[in-house]
Amino acid sequence: MVVMATGSGKSLCYQLPSLLRDGVGIVISPLIALMKDQVTELEQLGVAAACLYTGQSWQQQQEIEQQLKMGALDILYLSPEKLMSHSTLQQLHEIDIALFAIDEAHCIWSWGDYFRPEYQQLNLLATEFPRIPRIALTATASQQCREAIIQQLSLEDAQIYDEDIDRNNLIYWVQPKQRGNKQLLEFILCRHKGHSGIVYCSTRKQVEELQLFLSAENIACESYHAGIEASDRWKIQQRFMTDETSVIVATVAFGLGINKPDVRFVAHMGLPQNLDAYLQETGRAGRDGQEADVWMLFGLRDYQRRLSWILNEETFEEKRQFELQQLHNMMDYILDHQCRRKKLFEYYSPKHQRQDCTCHQCDNCFFIKKTTEITEDARKALSAVHHCKGQLGVDSIIKILRGKKLSNSMALPLEGKNGNKDEIAYQSLSVYGLGAEQSTDYWRSVFWKLILEGAVCFQGEYCELIKLAPSCKALLKGEETLHQSGLKYFTTQDFFSHKYQDEYKNHPLYKKLQSLRSALATKLSLYQYQLFSDETLQQLVEKMPQNISQLSVIEGMGKMRAQKYADEIFGLIQQYKDQKCTELKHVLLDLPQIIDPQAIEHYAVTKALTLQEVDQQFSEYLRLGLVHPHQILPFPKEKIQAVIAEWTFQTDLSGRVEAQQFYKNQYESHWFNCFCQAQRFLQQTNNKEAIE
Repeated sequence: MVVMATGSGKSLCYQLPSLLRDGVGIVISPLIALMKDQVTELEQLGVAAACLYTGQSWQQQQEIEQQLKMGALDILYLSPEKLMSHSTLQQLHEIDIALFAIDEAHCIWSWGDYFRPEYQQLNLLATEFPRIPRIALTATASQQCREAIIQQLSLEDAQIYDEDIDRNNLIYWVQPKQRGNKQLLEFILCRHKGHSGIVYCSTRKQVEELQLFLSAENIACESYHAGIEASDRWKIQQRFMTDETSVIVATVAFGLGINKPDVRFVAHMGLPQNLDAYLQETGRAGRDGQEADVWMLFGLRDYQRRLSWILNEETFEEKRQFELQQLHNMMDYILDHQCRRKKLFEYYSPKHQRQDCTCHQCDNCFFIKKTTEITEDARKALSAVHHCKGQLGVDSIIKILRGKKLSNSMALPLEGKNGNKDEIAYQSLSVYGLGAEQSTDYWRSVFWKLILEGAVCFQGEYCELIKLAPSCKALLKGEETLHQSGLKYFTTQDFFSHKYQDEYKNHPLYKKLQSLRSALATKLSLYQYQLFSDETLQQLVEKMPQNISQLSVIEGMGKMRAQKYADEIFGLIQQYKDQKCTELKHVLLDLPQIIDPQAIEHYAVTKALTLQEVDQQFSEYLRLGLVHPHQILPFPKEKIQAVIAEWTFQTDLSGRVEAQQFYKNQYESHWFNCFCQAQRFLQQTNNKEAIE
């Protein structure tokens, strides 16, 4: 059994053995779209792969079955329904099988949100094919889910590979719901304008309303839910995959089987079903390894809606209690002030404990939240709930605490001394105005803490009314204290202060490679990412390979693709170098023979550039090997040589800060990129005299 993060190479765990062992690798997958996608990618790499599922034509199935009989396939993907057909099982008994791989194995767990009943029939593999290896793979499996997988697939004696499922390219943001749609718009405009993203809503109505709102704000988006015709849903999905549509607003049905690697954000407009669902849905972001945002809004009504559904569901009590615990775990993750990664991944991988984790990739690490004691205010809140006798909701009680007028000027029916119900206005309650000095947001955070601690609970058909829970007594008696860190509402400055790292996409060569990828994908009827990922294009720009050997080791390229597309890629790289060479000749004509700081400043003013922009321009000439450092930098040769000899430069943020401390003055710090490229030049030549 394999538990590994999305994008960490789960597929290789069965693809490589399928190629190395005798026979064909049989992969059971619940998602037709994902099967087709993987087959296309394998074919691009020269692997003989195919997929069989019940929706194919008779002729298509016959062709694939004939290939299977002839031993012409390396890997065959099967839907569970197709696997269970009598004819398929009979045919599998007649061929050599390398292994059985059960992908998305969490679908076997009957209590999970992605349960597929046909997956529970897969225990047949152990009895029908006892000598053939079986491997189950998933990216998200809680302890209960893992136990179900092991039991259902008879893997009790199997080796379990439990890897850390953290994906450090994802940035986690969680904030309270305040302005709803406008908060989402602010997030998109600040961090992801023009990027691919998925926005999840809990109802079809919310999907439609949000899609109209975003479209009115010039966001290229479409809605997706089960109420749309299947053919139309397929067209919407295709437009998203080909980047005609940037954003999909959908119910949780969207995303299953979607392998679009450049989804730059996944947003939740309310509470996910549970942490399992959250991890699955957020797993659709950043599959290419580049930075991506995972953003969530949460509100009290989302919690009440989910709680009401659990309490009113027709199910057995054990499962109901399990789902209530799942909801509690979700809220505990949301309201906790610890690093999001520490909280989330310790839930799934207890053995991968993080001590004092600070990931710098989540809101709790970006913004340190001060923890304060709220015991007295919590008692005030509990007292208000007590006086209202379970007749009001949280928002109304907060208004009473703050001494505000209720929207409907309602009166509270309370028991009189003689048992009769007297109408007593809420203004006459002893708690009225008791918390006037605190804001509405503050009191909401207090009630969230009380909910999480189990000191209050909800009643009513929609769990809209709040009352005291038995466990509140210890707090009221002073036997317990409460602390909280408050709630954070993000601003545009917060989003901009943690800049999204995609500057590489502005590089001229990257844009040309992007155009080449688009043209080739159209010609070959492929999605762009099935040819080259953004990571591949980025590495082509950074490394600029000069031959097939160098090209084939680029991330996502491989020998077959390198040989197939080398001419086009090398042509663009050479064209870019020629342009830079021509540009450099004009620059050298503009510079005097003796280059000093004054000459560079004059050049910058003439070209309307800052010194940092000149540094970037000149460092590119150095990177391409078009010029020696002393020919273009405003420092003596000895100075350049000394800096390179005495300092090891790093190109990440921490290295940049450290390196700049070496410089004697602010002027020298402007040339960080050039010094880095000068050092690379020295390393590549392995000759310190080359600087001369």
